[in-house]
Amino acid sequence: MPQYRILVVTNLWPTSEDPSYGSAIRAQMESLRPLGVEYDVLFLNGRESLLNYVRGIGEVRRRVKAANYDLIHAEFGLSGWVARCQCRAPVVVKFMGDDVLGRFDTHGRLTAVGRIFQLSSFVLARLIDAAIVMSEPMRQKLRLPTAHVIPTAVDLDLFRPIDRTEACQSLRIDSARKYVLFPYATDRPAKRWDLVQEAVATARLEIPQLEILQVAGAPRERMPLYYNAADVLVLASESEGSPNSIKEALATGLPIVSVEVGDASELLRGLDHCYLVPRARTAIAEKVIEICRESQRTQGRVLAEQFSLSERSRRVVEVYQQVMERERGRKRLNRASLVSTAKKAPPSRPSPEQILERSERLQTYLLRRHYAAGLLHGPDPGVRFQWRAWRFLKSALSFIAWNDDYVFMQTQGNWALAHWVLFDVTGQSCYREIALETAEAVLSLQTAEGTWRYPLPERRDLIATLENIWGATVLLAAYHRTREVRFLKAAERAYDFIVGRIGFQEHQGGEAINYFDRPRGKVPNNSVIAVWVFLRLWQATGHARFLEHVAPLLRFVAGVQLPSGEIPYVVESPLERGRE
Repeated sequence: MPQYRILVVTNLWPTSEDPSYGSAIRAQMESLRPLGVEYDVLFLNGRESLLNYVRGIGEVRRRVKAANYDLIHAEFGLSGWVARCQCRAPVVVKFMGDDVLGRFDTHGRLTAVGRIFQLSSFVLARLIDAAIVMSEPMRQKLRLPTAHVIPTAVDLDLFRPIDRTEACQSLRIDSARKYVLFPYATDRPAKRWDLVQEAVATARLEIPQLEILQVAGAPRERMPLYYNAADVLVLASESEGSPNSIKEALATGLPIVSVEVGDASELLRGLDHCYLVPRARTAIAEKVIEICRESQRTQGRVLAEQFSLSERSRRVVEVYQQVMERERGRKRLNRASLVSTAKKAPPSRPSPEQILERSERLQTYLLRRHYAAGLLHGPDPGVRFQWRAWRFLKSALSFIAWNDDYVFMQTQGNWALAHWVLFDVTGQSCYREIALETAEAVLSLQTAEGTWRYPLPERRDLIATLENIWGATVLLAAYHRTREVRFLKAAERAYDFIVGRIGFQEHQGGEAINYFDRPRGKVPNNSVIAVWVFLRLWQATGHARFLEHVAPLLRFVAGVQLPSGEIPYVVESPLERGRE
């Protein structure tokens, strides 16, 4: 079992004055000990003074120098900046919610502090070794596909169903009354205490015995009593990462009324006595009334088991392992560089480690500059006739920005295949996730006919063969890894479009695939790539129909090969004779 010694830098940690503050984080860190993780804590008490963040920078540097930690784990974006102000140890930051999504006022407007948080976390996420977020919306907000989505865990041994009457007696409240649980401080505008009060006041017209059971600052060990004593949890927040209150309610079987925030829709999908509602007083009140009249608990504990401490802890340790593997790889490269420099003998070829390091560097650059929503996009600096002089000038003058922003399937194909290779080489799941995210995006762009639209505006009337071939390549790679039939069926639709709409031209006993959906010259490299995709379809399905054009295409390529062994770019082209 790996043994890691880490420094936890956090502005959320229980204190004697507030034992509930950061108690979930302490429970998560304690659950890492059986997995070989030993940790020390640096608590940055920002509530006491913002200067504690500044003081923390020096303290982090002193501790890392003295203790030689394997890595630093920071909780919340502000703590992450303190952790990043040193270069001795790699940094993992877990973003908690409003540090990425921003802070909102009671009217749902993003505050100035919230905007600063958003920008700060966006920058920080690109300066650290690994980012953990609570939900998919947070990862999308960061625009960082490599971020690991690991919601905060729930202690299922602590949060479990108990008799409601017993819970009410322990809290010294009347079990004959109905309770809406609000497990937050009332002075936090983003939690919408005002809206919950209004909704409960409306519901009380139908349920006179209804009250709000508000709790904040209670010891974590007593929180299950509140969940078991309540009749319904209401969540009306303007912003959440992955609300722990929902998971704790599920673990105790408490019905839930929530607005669509964080990953609430994913957590509550398909559960009885749990509802997603608009952020409106009457909508919340209606479901609260319905739940109180039914007086039924949920079966959410089964779902909550996927958020157990043991499962979440395992995934956090996997992140540590990935970071440490990269760190060891960098150190090996540095040692190799020192040895090489000492011998003054340059290597004859780059080592595998160097190739991997450069590949990951390029991948990181492309992620930051050109990746969004599963697709690699950017300008097309290729020179076309009507803009030839201007585009050449722009390519030489880097300060002139490109205005075009295109998505080519050929780009997506190479991007996806490269990530499958990186996944195979490193075993890091982030590369697999990006490859699959690209496959989903490519699938969503495929038309009902089975093709993809050509992105260049001056050629929108054409359908490019390569766009179809590379789109199918992305889908076939995803099918090979997942065995999800929808990817294979989409690739088959692309093949049917190629054969039925784009077509082929005869050539000396063989045939060349058309460059566009109309004859324009015979391009051997298109035919070769088409053979590759057709054979992959045949391997995936075993259907002989995908072999029909393979032999004729190969005869064409063999027939145009020059005596020198070269393959011409194009033959018999009325538009590009100079390229034959």
